[in-house]
Amino acid sequence: MGANPRAPGRQACDLLSVALSPAALAPVDRAVGEFVLAGKVTTSPLRNATQKRTSPAWLQQALAALEGHGFASPIATAILEQVVNRPSAAGQLRTSGGIIEICQAALVAVSGSTAYVELNATVTPGLPPEVAKVEVEAFLVEVDVDDLCVVTERLEAMRARLHVRDHIQHPDTPREVLVLGTPTAGYLETPPDWEARLRTTAAVVGLRLSVVTTARELKAQALTDRADLVVVVTGRGDWRPSIERFDQLGKPVERIGSPGATFPSLHNELRRHLVAVMWAGSRQSRSVLM
Repeated sequence: MGANPRAPGRQACDLLSVALSPAALAPVDRAVGEFVLAGKVTTSPLRNATQKRTSPAWLQQALAALEGHGFASPIATAILEQVVNRPSAAGQLRTSGGIIEICQAALVAVSGSTAYVELNATVTPGLPPEVAKVEVEAFLVEVDVDDLCVVTERLEAMRARLHVRDHIQHPDTPREVLVLGTPTAGYLETPPDWEARLRTTAAVVGLRLSVVTTARELKAQALTDRADLVVVVTGRGDWRPSIERFDQLGKPVERIGSPGATFPSLHNELRRHLVAVMWAGSRQSRSVLM
């Protein structure tokens, strides 16, 4: 089951949640610590892990980092308030000794531009808990397939590092992608965890991914009817009868890769295809509802 994007306390590294509604921000002319209020904010692991008594020094560090990325103080304060209180993507991992690693991100619209902002923090236990380390990455993006692929890679890394398991299914978009073939023969630099990496990419854009290695396996698992999208890894397997069947069912089939190429190039092709399909589908769904 996909996660409910509105469920309280969710952890989600989901591209469409980030990209569909960039937060339009106005300059904030007040002290940076004033927006950290008492109480919990269920979609913000960082707010949930800290207290009002937690030293605000980390906020000043994060603000300085945003200023270092070229954002003037009033805008930087607004960006920090958004990412701390209302992140579009967030995850946390509790490590040994009760230390919590947290990552939160959002897409923000400021001064006619759009920026992706990501905040990583390490929270140590105590009374009160303290933010021992904070890092901020921020860069301008065009909300198009090329830059959304860059954002997707960032969210993949967040999801893998923090062991986020849920994925969000968006209305009126594909749910299942089926990969025919593997990169284990003929592709260079293929890592042992290649399948987990492809599944992570799919999960970030809101899809479940299945891999089949033979036409017999495809038939035995009855995956033909379940798949919404089909991707064929160019290689040794003969998938022509299967492709003909998918064509008859009206299910889109995309070929990716070229034997002799590297796995990272194959992975980039898959990512770009899935981002393009899901982005187009989600925008079409929103235009119908509006």
